[in-house]
Amino acid sequence: MAREADFGLMIWDGKSPGTVLNVLRLAIAGKIAVLFNVPDKDVVNIKSVGAWRNFIAHCSDELRRDVKERATPDEWRLVETSDQPTFLSTLETAPPGQPSGKAADGTDAKLASQAPPLEEVVKALNAAFARSDATAIKETLGQIARDRGISQVARDTGLARESLYRSLDPKGNPEFTTVLKVLSSIGLRLEVKPE
Repeated sequence: MAREADFGLMIWDGKSPGTVLNVLRLAIAGKIAVLFNVPDKDVVNIKSVGAWRNFIAHCSDELRRDVKERATPDEWRLVETSDQPTFLSTLETAPPGQPSGKAADGTDAKLASQAPPLEEVVKALNAAFARSDATAIKETLGQIARDRGISQVARDTGLARESLYRSLDPKGNPEFTTVLKVLSSIGLRLEVKPE
């Protein structure tokens, strides 16, 4: 499917590893996948392996294992070696012995997972600004918004959720005011200093 399709539009039940694997295959092929997550009533655009890794980091351990078992060794090697910026390694997963996808208090692990510490976010953003790397800035801001919840960031900033998804996508082109509003919504501000 990924080789023949121009893009993917998937309706996902929140459980099927096959759908998630097809999204990965589209990302590897450099094609966009639009995933409608029925249980969360959320739409996710995935355009890169890094974005796919960020998405699957919020999924259950069981789903991640199933996807890894179904993926070819070459596909999984790309997942593990992709040098695209990601916070996958900083996201916490449920402690051993807990039911997959559930936190200790019984809430959804996606909601209970911890976003990267603010210091790491600041470090990643400052490094991207120092390199003038607009893609890394957008990807980092996009990940921050997804970690907080796009709906919450939309409410905080007064911007439309769909607009935030498009703007903060690595191929998006956010207005400067959007960047400032997102930074402000997470308690950061942009500051200029002489070198």
